[in-house]
Amino acid sequence: MNDTVAGRKVVLLYLSGVASPLDTAVTAAGADIGQATLSDPVVNGRALTFVGGPGKTFTDVETGSTWLVSGIATAGRMAGTHLKPLDHEVTY
Repeated sequence: MNDTVAGRKVVLLYLSGVASPLDTAVTAAGADIGQATLSDPVVNGRALTFVGGPGKTFTDVETGSTWLVSGIATAGRMAGTHLKPLDHEVTY
């Protein structure tokens, strides 16, 4: 989700398929709670817009680079770039 909060651009990346370690004795059997990160989408002064990519990745519209939910670009012009994580709380 690309959004603006209090005048600041943010991106919330969410990936399903992450099991909860809290509801079963075997983590892999836990409920799918996913993984979410909240980041600053501005890199080198340029705001990036994210969409779902192939597999479990995201793609920024501006450069076509491939990103992980953790905010690390793994392919394309932005490869090796990290989004700055923003303070947030992840609850179960």
